[in-house]
Amino acid sequence: MRAIASILIFAFTVPAAFYSPADCDSTVVDWCHSSIYSDSTDDIIELADTLIGGQKFIRRGIVIEQSQEEVWMALTDTAEIKSFMPKLKRYDVIENYPDSQKVFCSGKPHWLLKTFSVILSVKLHPPEEISWERIEGDLKSLRGFWRLCQRKDGKTIAVYGIQCEPGCFVPQFLINRGLKKDLPGMLKGVRSRVAERAKNNVLSNKYKF
Repeated sequence: MRAIASILIFAFTVPAAFYSPADCDSTVVDWCHSSIYSDSTDDIIELADTLIGGQKFIRRGIVIEQSQEEVWMALTDTAEIKSFMPKLKRYDVIENYPDSQKVFCSGKPHWLLKTFSVILSVKLHPPEEISWERIEGDLKSLRGFWRLCQRKDGKTIAVYGIQCEPGCFVPQFLINRGLKKDLPGMLKGVRSRVAERAKNNVLSNKYKF
């Protein structure tokens, strides 16, 4: 069973109509063809915060050596999540459909005083886009997405966007600061795990009889 791997944070209000980050920010689909990123060797691609559906999203990207399909398989494998999200305590698929899932998850990010729990509605658009939003949970608002772009050299640009409003006494600027601090480590963890999976697949195929 497969599901989205991501930083997960949560909310109390009924979310607005589901959105597509690609529709709201067309620059995402142009990144793999842009000369700015075509030869990028930076660990983390710094992207400006952007408004989607009237809410501010924090965005970061990373270049991964493996293909778009390989990155997709890692991000949607529930067994992989804790390998690059150690603060996530539970991630359970409640309902599974061909292009969507309902997921229960809980965790304890360092910038919250207590463990959160949430139910997410996850939309899957293989192999390019995963997006999610909270439908029940412990904070006020949560939306996020992964966007994967295959470069001409076979590498993948993985872009992660997250919006979280706690609805508690934690100031919003502290939440955003915490997210920005955590994202580089999470993205590098994804890259390392995708590389490890690819290496294991090569070794496995090598010794097949």
